[in-house]
Amino acid sequence: MAAFNAYRVSSEPQWNLKYVQPIGTEQESIEIEHQLGAQFEKHRTEQNGEIFSDLDAAAPGM
Repeated sequence: MAAFNAYRVSSEPQWNLKYVQPIGTEQESIEIEHQLGAQFEKHRTEQNGEIFSDLDAAAPGM
């Protein structure tokens, strides 16, 4: 954080990290991407591959 606050005119730091989130391994990230991809694949349109969620298929304009 010191690097982000180094050039501040004010003595009060602008950047203050309040939370620390653990970062997993690269393999864990890849697995999560696969799981998210599988979920989004269920909502992909056949024509152009757009992804819609929370829409009723019978909604007007669809």
